[in-house]
Amino acid sequence: MTKQTRDFLLNILLLMFLASNASKAQQKNDSKPNLDFEKKMEGWKTNSGKLGYQIALDSKDAKQGKYSLKICPAPKNKKGKKRNFIYGNASFSFPAHFEGCQIELRGWVKAENMGERSFGGIWMNQKNENKPYLGYEGGYLYKKYLSKQWKEFKIIFPLIREATEIQVGGNATNGGIIWIDDLRLSVDGKPLHLAPKRVVPTIASEKNYEEVGRNEIRKNLFKSWKTVKEQMTQFHQQYKLEYGTSLTLIVDGKVYDDLYLGYNDRENKKKMDASNIHQWASISKTLTATAILQLVEKGKITLNDPITKYIPELKEVVNKEGKEKGIGAFEIIKLHHLITHSGHFRRDKIYDTVSKINPQYHFENTHCFEDWMKYKTLFFFKGKPGEKYHYSNWGYSFLGMVIERVTGMKFRDYIKENILDPLDMKDSFFGPPFTKERLDRMSASYQVNIDGSLEANKAIHDQCFEESNGALKATTSDMVKLINFYAGVQVNEQVTKQHAQVLKSSTWNRYFDIQGAEKQAKHYDSERLRFKANAEFTGGNKSTRINGLHLDQSANNQSLMLGHTGGQYYYTSRMFYNPKGGYAILETSNTLADVGTNARAFLRMLYYYFDKLLTITNVAID
Repeated sequence: MTKQTRDFLLNILLLMFLASNASKAQQKNDSKPNLDFEKKMEGWKTNSGKLGYQIALDSKDAKQGKYSLKICPAPKNKKGKKRNFIYGNASFSFPAHFEGCQIELRGWVKAENMGERSFGGIWMNQKNENKPYLGYEGGYLYKKYLSKQWKEFKIIFPLIREATEIQVGGNATNGGIIWIDDLRLSVDGKPLHLAPKRVVPTIASEKNYEEVGRNEIRKNLFKSWKTVKEQMTQFHQQYKLEYGTSLTLIVDGKVYDDLYLGYNDRENKKKMDASNIHQWASISKTLTATAILQLVEKGKITLNDPITKYIPELKEVVNKEGKEKGIGAFEIIKLHHLITHSGHFRRDKIYDTVSKINPQYHFENTHCFEDWMKYKTLFFFKGKPGEKYHYSNWGYSFLGMVIERVTGMKFRDYIKENILDPLDMKDSFFGPPFTKERLDRMSASYQVNIDGSLEANKAIHDQCFEESNGALKATTSDMVKLINFYAGVQVNEQVTKQHAQVLKSSTWNRYFDIQGAEKQAKHYDSERLRFKANAEFTGGNKSTRINGLHLDQSANNQSLMLGHTGGQYYYTSRMFYNPKGGYAILETSNTLADVGTNARAFLRMLYYYFDKLLTITNVAID
C-alpha cells in the first residue's frame, strides 16, 4: 500500500466521519431543497474556520444563478503556522422519505490549486441514527479528473431502505480549492418533488452478537438472503448490466444457495456460472501462511527465524536510518512478522519507480525477485517489526520464496501437492491457466469508465514474485472447501481426514481456533500469530490478524467474521465465515467502475448486502 493510498484511506475515513456528523438537524421543507445556493446558506452546515479551511458563497463565479459555494484553505491558523492536514466540508441533510431503486446526485464542480495529495468534489451519504454511513460515495476526485472550468459530475447509489436521512455536500482537502453549484437529486430518473414518497422507517433495534443464538440468526439470514437475491437481480436487470458477479451462501459447510449474474466473458457472451474460474487475489495469502505452518510442523523452519536466513540477499539492503550497514534492516524481521503484516520494511518507492517506467506494470506484474533487487536502495524502514500492522504484499512474496528454498519445489507445485490436492480442490491452481479448457473458463475482468468506455484484462500471465501473495485461481465450489478448512467445519469423516492431511488438529487449534481472540489482551502474540490491526485499515471495525486471515468485529452489532478479501486488476473477492451463525459467504466480481455509473452503483449494492448478510442478528433485511 503506497503512502498516497494510505493518506487517501485516512482522509476518506475522516471525511465520512465529518459528513455523518456535520448536520444534526434535518431540513424540514425538502420539496425544493436549497441545493443551488440561491437561498444562500439556508440549511447548509460547514466546518468553516476549522481544520484549516474557510467555506463561503461566491457571487463572482457561479455556474448558474447568483451564487456558488467555494471551499478554500485558510492561509494560516491562529498561531500563524501552516497545517499538515487541512480539510473543508459542507453538507445538507433531509429525510429519506423516497421510494425507488436508486438515487442520483448531479452537480457542477470546478477546482484550482490541486496538488498530488489533494482531492475533493461532491458527495452523497445515506444514514440512520445507528449507522452514520450506510451508503457513502464521492468526494475524492483527484487533479486529473478536475478542471478550472465548470464540469458536471454525477453520483449514483442504490436507495437503501433502512436509511432515514440523506446528505449531500462538497469537500476539498490538502490545499485544493473547490467550487460546487447547481446540485440536483433524482430517484429513478424523477426529480425529488416527483419521486414516490414513503414513510421514513422506524429503525428496529439490533441486538448485539452475544445476545442472539444460532437459530435466531439463521431465521433472519434465510429471510434476508431471499430479499438480497430479489433486489440485486432486479437492479441488474433494470439497468441492463453485464457486470459479472456471484454470491454463495454456505450453511453447515454445504452450499445453501447461490446467485450468478452477468457475464464471465463479455466479448464472447459467456454467462457467470459455477464453472467459472476466478482470480481470488489476496485470498491467496491464506494458503501461503498455511504452507509456512506445515513447514513449522515438520520442523524445517521456525516462526522466529529471520527472513535473511532463507533470503540472504536481503542482507545487502541497508536501513539508512541505522548507524551502519544492516542495523534495523531485514535481519530483525522474523517469519512471524511477515505472516502478521507487522514487518517494518516499505517497498513503496520501488513499486512507484517501476510503475513510472511502465505505467501498465500493475497489469503485467511479471517481475521476479532478481528484477526487484535492482532497486534495493529504495527500500526504507519505519519503526520496529511487531509494532504496527501494515498490510504487505511483498511480505507474502518473501514467504513464498522461503517455501521454495526450503522445499526445493516451485511454490505453485508445493501448494498443489500439500494443500489443494488434499482438500480435493481440483479446479484450483497458481500460475497461468496452462490448458485451453481452463483458459476458456477463466473469468475476464473489466473497468467501466464514466465516458462509457470499457477496459478489459484477463489474469493469464506468470506473476513470478507476486504469485504467493495474489495468484490463486479457483471456482467457488473449491473455495467452499477452503473456507470450511479455515472455519473448522467438517461435514463428514472424509473431510475430517482431508483437513488432517493439511495440518494436524493440534496445529489447527493453535493457530485457527478463534475462541476469545477478539478479546485478547496482547497487542501482538507472536506465538499464536495474532495481531490487533490499526483502525485506519479496518473501516471502523475492530480487527485481529489470525495467522493469514483476519477476524473482524462489526462496529454496529459486534458480529464476528473470519476470512479475507482480495482485489487485483479489476477482480474483487471476499471469503468470510460467521462462527455463531455457522455460515459463510463467498463473493466474486469481475468489474470495477467509475463513480457515476450504474455498474458502480451495483458494486456498492453488492458490498452493502454482503456486509449486511454477514452481520445478521435479530433484524432481517427488508
